[in-house]
Amino acid sequence: MKTILILTGTGGTGKTTIINELKLLAKENQFAMDSSTVFIGSPTRSFFEKEGVENEAQLETKDDEFKTQFQLRLFDYSIDHYASLYLNSTSNMLISDRCPIDMLAYTLLRSQATMDRQQYEECIGKLLGFFKTISGLSCTMEYRRRLQVYWLCQEQNQLTYPE
Repeated sequence: MKTILILTGTGGTGKTTIINELKLLAKENQFAMDSSTVFIGSPTRSFFEKEGVENEAQLETKDDEFKTQFQLRLFDYSIDHYASLYLNSTSNMLISDRCPIDMLAYTLLRSQATMDRQQYEECIGKLLGFFKTISGLSCTMEYRRRLQVYWLCQEQNQLTYPE
């Protein structure tokens, strides 16, 4: 059975640092780990290169519509990246410092000014499809309802979130 360990959280909280420490400890034989363990990095850097964007600062010089479309393409690229790695890896242990939930959060944060409801729902659908693909399970209707409530709160510029 394949185990997928994902560290998730807001940017700059130390997810990558933890992963790098695990790698170092494993290399020094202070942490028992299967030799086939795969560490999965973020697809963001390779996507930026593919798109010819050097860094975040360059992206910030673009208009909101460009940034939204760029972020939506990055989200799609990320979903494909993670699904391919999770499904095609022969390793029994995969460890990642990000996952598609993080990519969705970044997409919503960076695109909320210009993202419409249809684009939002497409992102949610892709995320749910990703988890269904890798686990064979679908998300519950309760989870879907919470996401819809979140969107309504966002539309009304309220700072409340579903419980």
